[in-house]
Amino acid sequence: MAKCNFCGKDVDLPFSCNYCGKKFCAEHRIPEKHDCEAIHKAKPPRAVPKPTFKAKIGVKQKLSMIKFTKRELIHLATGLAVFFAVETSRFIPPITATGIILPLLGALLAFGVHELAHKFVAQSFGQWAEFRIDPITTVASLITVLTRFKVIAPGAVIIRGYGINKNQIGKISFAGPAINLILAFTFKILSYSIPLLIPIAVINADIAFFNLLPVGFFDGKTIYRWDKWAWIGAFSCSIILWFFIVLTI
Repeated sequence: MAKCNFCGKDVDLPFSCNYCGKKFCAEHRIPEKHDCEAIHKAKPPRAVPKPTFKAKIGVKQKLSMIKFTKRELIHLATGLAVFFAVETSRFIPPITATGIILPLLGALLAFGVHELAHKFVAQSFGQWAEFRIDPITTVASLITVLTRFKVIAPGAVIIRGYGINKNQIGKISFAGPAINLILAFTFKILSYSIPLLIPIAVINADIAFFNLLPVGFFDGKTIYRWDKWAWIGAFSCSIILWFFIVLTI
């Protein structure tokens, strides 16, 4: 057992920082979370142009900031597969086209759009942002396929850059759960006409609720530190929406 070099918490399987080489818990594994003294060594594959004046950013310039690498696409596909496996183990769908396609669509919307929301908002602030798989949490997630309690944490969007502030970090964290709340509500309304869509609403409601928990490495903790009223509003909506969706199935 080792201790986290940032908070001192005992950790059975510590994360090692690629830059400073120190050991950290899951909450502080990202360089930005432990004030990494060697973060200057991080060199993004390509620098994202940072505009001098925010007011001059046009639609074409914003779109040019949205970049993917082959490595990131592989990590995103792996994360999507893990999310799909864990979530479908809850519903145990029949082996039919509908039973596979709908949960896959739900996983794509809930997980994929959630992570891309983090990425795109970060890139809109001129930061380098890419999704990366975490081997330890990926294995932990896959183990819960065999259990009743599900954990889905295959990875996270890693952010690199200069000049990022607390307000921007808060907005980046808020973007993921916010899009899940919108999707959960939208598909719940659509399910009145198309009942088969209800699993998609449930999946989005689940990921929004759990990501808004103000603990550990969830988005909720960062959002609460940024703006407690924004967190209270979003978390309250997630609870109401979750009960609205689940109790009316």
